[in-house]
Order: sequence, then structure tokens, then C-alpha cells
Amino acid sequence: MKSVIHEIDLVQNDARRFGSATDYYPALLIRKDGTEAGLLFTPDDIGVAEIRGAANSEDVPDRSQPGTSQAPARQTWLVIALVLAVALLIFVR
Repeated sequence: MKSVIHEIDLVQNDARRFGSATDYYPALLIRKDGTEAGLLFTPDDIGVAEIRGAANSEDVPDRSQPGTSQAPARQTWLVIALVLAVALLIFVR
């Protein structure tokens, strides 16, 4: 299973309508026939899914399965940028 939603991808709903969520997690669903659908999960949707996953742990993907990401690429690049910035500050002094 390759499905991963990264918490770091939380997006603020800047153009929100009355009653809509202030934040959401974007995801892309690729169907068997190759068609795609954009999905938006609210934090409440994620909470419900977490409860469902805890109740059905036998169906939750194992992190050691091929195709499941250990860390978001964006987070990895942020760490690299931070390390480079610190190294530059040390070098400049």
C-alpha cells in the first residue's frame, strides 16, 4: 500500500465559505482506471479515520511495506536547508 497523507501538508482554507473548515489535508486518489480525483480531508475527517484505523489495526498499512514513505520529501529538504544555514553561519563567524 502506498497511501500516505503527510501532516506537514495541512493547507489553510483562505477562501473559505460559511461553515467550511479552516484547514484541510489535500490528497490525490488515482483510481484503477487511471482517472484521478482531488480529495480534501478536514482535521475532523482525519480524526475519524484514526479512530477507524485503531479499531481495525489489521487493515492499517505496515510502515515497513515497500512504497510507504518514511518522511515527507519537503520535510527532508527543510532539514537539509536548516543544516546548510547553520553551517554557513558557523563558517561566516
